[in-house]
Amino acid sequence: MNIFDQLIIPPTADHTEMLNIFLVFSLLLFIPFSGIILGSSVFAYIFNFLGRKHVNSIYQRFAKDILDKLIISLSAGIGIVVVPVLSVTFVYAQMLWGANVISVGVLLLASIFYTAGVILLYRYKHSMKAVSVIESFKKMVGKDAKLPQDIESYEDSAKTVKKQSGFSGMFCLLTATFLFAGATTLSEDPSQWSVVTNILGLFVLSDVAINFTYLFLASLSISSAAILYFFFIWQGGIKNMTEDYKKLVLRFSVTTALITTVLLPLFIIIEFVMTPQAAMSKAVFIYTGLALVSFLLVCNFLYAIIKNSEVKYSTAAFFVLILAFSFVIIKEQVTFANALQKHLITVNHVADSLEAAHFPKETKVVGLTGEQIYTQKCSACHKFDQKVTGPPYDQTVPKYNGDVNKLAAFIYNPTKVDPGYPAMPNQGISMKEAQSVAQYLIDQVQKQTGK
Repeated sequence: MNIFDQLIIPPTADHTEMLNIFLVFSLLLFIPFSGIILGSSVFAYIFNFLGRKHVNSIYQRFAKDILDKLIISLSAGIGIVVVPVLSVTFVYAQMLWGANVISVGVLLLASIFYTAGVILLYRYKHSMKAVSVIESFKKMVGKDAKLPQDIESYEDSAKTVKKQSGFSGMFCLLTATFLFAGATTLSEDPSQWSVVTNILGLFVLSDVAINFTYLFLASLSISSAAILYFFFIWQGGIKNMTEDYKKLVLRFSVTTALITTVLLPLFIIIEFVMTPQAAMSKAVFIYTGLALVSFLLVCNFLYAIIKNSEVKYSTAAFFVLILAFSFVIIKEQVTFANALQKHLITVNHVADSLEAAHFPKETKVVGLTGEQIYTQKCSACHKFDQKVTGPPYDQTVPKYNGDVNKLAAFIYNPTKVDPGYPAMPNQGISMKEAQSVAQYLIDQVQKQTGK
């Protein structure tokens, strides 16, 4: 159990189906764009660092153009990264209701880091642009010209922001990606829920490391493909590229895209092999196969760009790569749904009981026997000799030593007793009806166990 159980209601079976669909759409938006933002931050930081170190204006321009072309606006970053990851967190909170797992808390922490990373990256973009404008102005007026004090102060401030926000933004996005990989990976393996009780436990899970590496490589792959598309194809590409600059961009982006895309199927296969048997299904096989074929097509398009020095294949490479990630996302959600089947049966039972208590049907229970009340109200969550949503009656009823009034008082106004089970909802019955069902339960347990 976790604090989110007090804020989130458990979903019914119909609600669960809607949540699965909503989760897929949220991830189809989140995964590609968060990957582009992460990859852009890494590429921009590296080339800006190399540009300053080697006093290379081409590298510095490449860093600036990456941010200009791939990072649109702060509101867009919030809309395509922060909002979807918060939506994913909300869905996981409902589907993991009552589970003793840290995934939801880790996802919430990842959302905070994604928000910080996006904000810092946009600060990095605007400070880089400000420094570039000032340097261009200084070239116009001459190196020996004395600039006004306020411009010099602004330049110093912009350089400080640029230096701090670039690394900090990249670090926040990398941390957020690791937390996201850890939370989603852990949620797919219920056998690890009671083992990993804090974030440090995520560092020792090999499948978390594999999924994080996959997400990082995916971000580099899709960012490189996006550079090819937006630098050379979108709206005619960048117009004023020199030959040296064009060669740098083309060589770096196509090489990086090809290497990372070739590696992605390897991690998908490893992840597939490590998937728990309970989470496997025919759909998992199908979507894994479709993803692998799509990645192979992307590699062919990228190889065609290298072989023929033609950028016309950039559009196909970029959009087929997004299609490949879509297949992986759907496969992951099928795996997640398969892994949670047993847990969701319990959650759905609790949701049905809460719904029946708060929105009772017109059928009246007044005048019904204890057995009839048990069948209507209790049998969905309790059995006499086996654990369902609630504990078995042959373990709990004997504790009342045949005291009908004491058991009836609990049934009439239930309170949480066993931390291993969800709290029993109020069934909305009268004390007389509670006494009737309590007597029935005591009689049945005595017949079956002799207690």
